[in-house]
Amino acid sequence: MNSYITPFQAGEKLIVAGHHISIVRQIATDCRMYVYIVSDPEHPEQLILKECFRQPNFAEYAAENYGNGRMLNTGRWEYETQQDLQQHPNIVRTLGGHPWEKDRRRFLILMEYAPYGDLGQVLEKYGRVEYHTAWLFYEQILAAVGHMHREQQVHNGIAPRNIFIFDEGMAKVGDFGNGYVSCPCPVGQVMTHGERDDLKGAARCLVRMLLGNLHGLKDLQKVAVEEEIPGFLAEHPEWAGRMTAEDCWFIRQQFWSLYPRRPIPEAYGTPRSMM
Repeated sequence: MNSYITPFQAGEKLIVAGHHISIVRQIATDCRMYVYIVSDPEHPEQLILKECFRQPNFAEYAAENYGNGRMLNTGRWEYETQQDLQQHPNIVRTLGGHPWEKDRRRFLILMEYAPYGDLGQVLEKYGRVEYHTAWLFYEQILAAVGHMHREQQVHNGIAPRNIFIFDEGMAKVGDFGNGYVSCPCPVGQVMTHGERDDLKGAARCLVRMLLGNLHGLKDLQKVAVEEEIPGFLAEHPEWAGRMTAEDCWFIRQQFWSLYPRRPIPEAYGTPRSMM
């Protein structure tokens, strides 16, 4: 779907949530959003401006994506969700949001800037992440996801493009536009399908950070018992060179369909079904 909205230009000035900002450059584009780096003379660091908009044929596009399991929400929904969740230290913080007064189709969200960009950009630049840092980032992603789930929100898009790196010790979850309010947990289940998918997404991020790719993950998911892990590692030396057998088995367990075979990572916290 092509965009009918002309993006803001470098040097253009706006007032968003009381902040007098200037567009530095556009850094991302999609058929329903643009993202810019902006400056604010009263703010020492650069900020991010995300604008979300609805195209004339948005309803048809949204219905098509919904059929593929992808939710498409309004900018206001995304902003209010982020605002409700941002008290957690591993959720990207917003400074405010509202429709643009000159064109109310364009909803503007001003938020903090991640100097290292998203995790996908980090992996593209560096190939992979140092072992201990990868596990730290994974635990921070889990902590944010656990908080979301206890607030009855499913992210529905935990992937490197939606994980933002602020420094070598801080990763935050952002981009909530594809999420949804979680349904009650089915009787006898620990988590909903959407919550489990968020945890699988976090585990994929961990593999990407450790290896730089997902090669071998499908083979790992064929492993039935822990005793088969040494054989898997022998056939996949790139895995053996980056993690222990215990690490490998933990990752395997994160892709079981049901609990209790699938342990809940400690960093995730208490599932809402157990509260």
